[in-house]
Order: sequence, then structure tokens, then C-alpha cells
Amino acid sequence: MKKTIISLHLTDVFNQLNIQILENGLFRGDRSWFYNDVISDFNRLYFIIDGRGFLEDKTGKYPLLPGKLYLIPAVTQYTYRCPDFVEKFYIHFQLPLFPGKDLFDGVETFLSMDYSPEFLEKLLGGLNQGSLCGLLAFKSTLTDLIRQFLQICEQDIPSYLSQTITGYHSQEAVIRYVEKHLSNRLKISEIAAFLNRPYHEVSRDFFRDTRIGLKAYIDRLLLQKAKYLLLTTDRTISEIAEELNFSDAYYFSRFFKKFETIPPKEYRKRHEDHS
Repeated sequence: MKKTIISLHLTDVFNQLNIQILENGLFRGDRSWFYNDVISDFNRLYFIIDGRGFLEDKTGKYPLLPGKLYLIPAVTQYTYRCPDFVEKFYIHFQLPLFPGKDLFDGVETFLSMDYSPEFLEKLLGGLNQGSLCGLLAFKSTLTDLIRQFLQICEQDIPSYLSQTITGYHSQEAVIRYVEKHLSNRLKISEIAAFLNRPYHEVSRDFFRDTRIGLKAYIDRLLLQKAKYLLLTTDRTISEIAEELNFSDAYYFSRFFKKFETIPPKEYRKRHEDHS
């Protein structure tokens, strides 16, 4: 007799979990490493190797010290500064539970733990092998680090994570349709027609289960895709606007500024050196 160990619900979540590395590298900065009130669209991992830096927010000033690993969740706002010099290995990543919903959404402050030089050497060794086995070793180690950080913070948000997973899972059909057909031209009426359900029911149920309006959710994914293309490609603003089905670069920039207050060109420039 077959016995299911992992429920279909959790199997879907498991299959969705996929670490997306946007950028990584060794970095050495001096006093010019100073960025005011940065709100990242991705999670940051900082292995501080030498020197020191600081994170600052409205609650205080926090040192970045050698031998410490820091996770700075997406959406949190910090000023980054260095009094002399800082050397670090960094990884910028996303880990979506569902499209538009990162694993660390809801974590409002940075997290830290100790690490040893041997550990970092092993981690980098996996990358430097330049082989599939090396990449799998690196992914395994990185996944375990993320698990440890999740254990640190989940005592404060376990019910939040559970509710998030349950709510988004119940709206999977809507989410998959939005993901597949994401465009500035996508309308809720189109989604409702595909599901053969009344417009108002689709909107009402989506908000009930996810605590975000469906139009706001579409805009969130559209903005995230725009940011991803700005940060990870060299496509022009016009090319990105065309890919996302805006009528032209002007309307794309107006949409972008509505949420970010700055045009996409300036957003790209600001993030070029935010390691």
C-alpha cells in the first residue's frame, strides 16, 4: 500500500524552492563604500573577511565584523558605510516561495551568525572547481546556510509562513496564469474569463487568501521583472518596455517611477556598485 510522506501541498512548495543567484563575488571597499538608505530587491549574504563596515537604520548603527556572516533580507532599508576598508564575499539572491513572494518576506531586520575561514574556503572551492559537482556542493552548502537563517527567524514568524504558504497555494491557478502571461496588458477580466469565474469573486478570493489585491500583485511581479532585467541584462529601457508590453519607454518609465520614485535608468545606475 502506497503511503504519502510529504503532502502534495508541501511537495508543490518544495518543487518551487529554487535559489536564484543574481550576483556574487569578492569585494574590497574603502570609505567610498557608502550608500544611503538602500532598499534591496533581493537578499544579501555578506561574509566579512577583513576590515569592517556598518549597517545603519533608524534604530541604530550595527558593525559588520570579520568572521561574521550576515543575511540582509530584501525590502529592509539600511545605510551601508565603511570607516576604512572592508573585504567580503557577497551573494545576492532571491528564493521565491511563490512568484512575487520571497522566503524572507516579513523578516524586518538583518540576521547574523559566525563562520570560519575554513568554511568559506570550502564554499569558494566548490565554485572554483568549475564543475557540475562543484556547483552542486556550493548549492548544498548555500541551501544549508539559508536553512540555518530561517531557523533563527522562524520562531518569530512561523504562523506567518504557514498562512502565506496556505494562502498562496489556494490561489495557485491565478498565480500560474499571471506568471505565464505577465504583461502590462494583462487584465483581471482576462484571468476571470480563463477561470470561468466572475470578476469580483476572483479579486475578492485572491485578496482574502494572500492579503494583496490582484491588480497590485500583477504590478508587483511586473515591477520585479523590470528590476531583474535592469540589473542582470544590458538591454535598453526601450527594449525592456517592449518586452513587458508597454506602449513605449515613456509609459514604462512612468509606471516604474510610480513605485520607485526614480526612473529605471537611474535605478540601474544606483545599483551598479551596491555590492
